[in-house]
Amino acid sequence: MAASDPGALILDLPLSAFPANPLCWGAVAITRDGPDGYRVRRGVLSLAPRITPAAHCPVKIGGVQVALDAAPVAWAWEERGSVAQLRALRSSDCRVEAWLRFARAPSLAGGAATDVRFGIPGAPNFSTLDLTRPVVQPCPRDLPKWAYPRDDLLGMP
Repeated sequence: MAASDPGALILDLPLSAFPANPLCWGAVAITRDGPDGYRVRRGVLSLAPRITPAAHCPVKIGGVQVALDAAPVAWAWEERGSVAQLRALRSSDCRVEAWLRFARAPSLAGGAATDVRFGIPGAPNFSTLDLTRPVVQPCPRDLPKWAYPRDDLLGMP
């Protein structure tokens, strides 16, 4: 990954093994790109690309068809986001503030907030929060006291 984008700072690499093939893993990469940018990528990682290239890993779990070469990682989807937008939404929408206590790979696309670990935008899942609906009071209560997984983007203590 560093070779494909040498200026990016890797913040997190959540991985999930495919149940049917221990050589294939679902991969998400969260990187910091410059002072206000971040990028979230989703794809497939092969632990043994000479035996099973990433392109030969299951498509369904990866979500999208990946490149057809022998690379160990095949990125199938990516989104670039604004740190300022993420921070502004956290400050102005109590639902987003609560959601960010859970979201490790945040996407803000298509009027929704989604944790990309569980699916790409446009394929809603249990982590998807509709941002087009107005904020209603009261805000979520009894939130966990754990740290924000993306406080590296939010700039929080």
